[in-house]
Amino acid sequence: MNKKNVIVDIEYVEEEVLGIGDKAIAYMLPKCPTCTNYPTYNINPCPFCGQLLKYPKHVKVEE
Repeated sequence: MNKKNVIVDIEYVEEEVLGIGDKAIAYMLPKCPTCTNYPTYNINPCPFCGQLLKYPKHVKVEE
């Protein structure tokens, strides 16, 4: 069976950036567990490796 046909849960990674006035802002970025890239705009499948991803129910997914 092709590994990319198996749906895997998306991982989230916390990323901090400096905002206005040196205040740190934390973001949760989606990360593909197969290729470790960051698919933008909640795209499914992963645009980098083609892996089918499972996002949480409250996340709007672009196909």
